[in-house]
Amino acid sequence: MSNRRLLLQAFGATILTTASLLSGCEQHVDPVIGTDAPYSFFGVLSPQLDTQSIRVYSIDGILEPIPNAPLDAQFESENLTTGERRTWSDSIIVEADGMNAHVFLSAFRAGFDETYRLTATRSDGATSTATVAVPPFSELVLPPSLDLPPAVIEAVVTGTPPNLIRVEVTYEYRYTSFSGIERDKTTVSYDGVGSQGLTGFVIPIQVGRDLSAILAFLTESTGFDVELKLAKMTVRLIVANLEWKPPGGRFDPDIIVQPGTLSNVENGFGFVGAGFRLTNVWNPRDTLLLKLDQPVPADVTPASITW
Repeated sequence: MSNRRLLLQAFGATILTTASLLSGCEQHVDPVIGTDAPYSFFGVLSPQLDTQSIRVYSIDGILEPIPNAPLDAQFESENLTTGERRTWSDSIIVEADGMNAHVFLSAFRAGFDETYRLTATRSDGATSTATVAVPPFSELVLPPSLDLPPAVIEAVVTGTPPNLIRVEVTYEYRYTSFSGIERDKTTVSYDGVGSQGLTGFVIPIQVGRDLSAILAFLTESTGFDVELKLAKMTVRLIVANLEWKPPGGRFDPDIIVQPGTLSNVENGFGFVGAGFRLTNVWNPRDTLLLKLDQPVPADVTPASITW
């Protein structure tokens, strides 16, 4: 992973089955020169991880490799909800490019709906801090299975989630071609779709529209009168803290890595988010291949689908 893809490749590439799951940290961060601020932070607090990790970079006046020695920093967290304090331990990892990086670790699960203050203190007393609110507990609920997929399936994120990011629907399907029955999958982004309802945040998944677009693409690309069967639909999303909103709504690493563009670190740079991943699966009960008779909407083209 390149240096410029550090911040939130999603809270990361997989936000929560592993540490990269939420953080998506890069290999290293360009230091910020010409400031008295002591540190940059990058990372994510997650209720789904047994050990929390935050990358801490010293902001120095010269460009030089990070030495294989402890960082001049004491890193601590304070749970502002419960009052619990923790001192984190420094560890040094070696990036793929051979450069060192400091990752501070602490063995605990971040609490749902709890707020943490993270502080790094240099030996001369200079500090950088970040305050991070962990979202409240939510679940992702899908309706019961039916013989055939309806035109619209409502996904409900229970409660009042403060922020939903990386909302994706992956369709796994079988279809006919000249060589027989093929298997494939397509992912469609649903970022920014939905609204808060009485029981939770409701995301209307346009199954009929999406499958029609997939069918149109397959028919056009194969030149075959395709029949298609949805095998499984997987909904994935990240419940994130409110501050986790990139400029312009896009997680462009070349933009958000710039100092101060997306930052919640006081007297420093970088960003610490909080959140957790939710996943649920919807399966049709039928086993037959079929033609989709629903016409493809005029605004749906193969180019509107993320492959």
